[in-house]
Amino acid sequence: MSGKVSGFHLWASTRQKSRQCDQAYDAVAAVDVLEHIDPKDRKAALQEFARTARNNVILNYPCRESKEAQELVLSLTSTPLVREHVEWALPDSEWVLEELANYGFKDTIIPHTSMAVWLGQYLVLNLVPDAAKELNRYLVTNHDEEPTAKPLYHLIVCNREG
Repeated sequence: MSGKVSGFHLWASTRQKSRQCDQAYDAVAAVDVLEHIDPKDRKAALQEFARTARNNVILNYPCRESKEAQELVLSLTSTPLVREHVEWALPDSEWVLEELANYGFKDTIIPHTSMAVWLGQYLVLNLVPDAAKELNRYLVTNHDEEPTAKPLYHLIVCNREG
């Protein structure tokens, strides 16, 4: 599947190369994508991101440090997307960085989002949906800057060297 939206090219495939030429885009971004790609296909996906990115690859995904929280959410909600997080294992950020370095990218990992805040938001949204809007507003207003000693996400920002 692919399409063009407001100057952005959308491409969704884990088993084939896009039809784009090498370095076709200034930046390639995949937000909440890598963890939903079968682990055996992740290397090929990273290779394709790197091939089509001229300057930057930007990835954001739940990090392995959130495994226990993901398992808890799955046990309480049976959410299919979280099931993939648990059954397929979340991406290993060190491996992701090594793979992108193989294609000439230098990286930065930015851990973010309080796991505790996410747990509250996600569980209430799925178990008590009528209370979710009010709780979410409270958490974002009062706890948006919670420490992330155990982050939910890793934001990977990579720049092509040279």
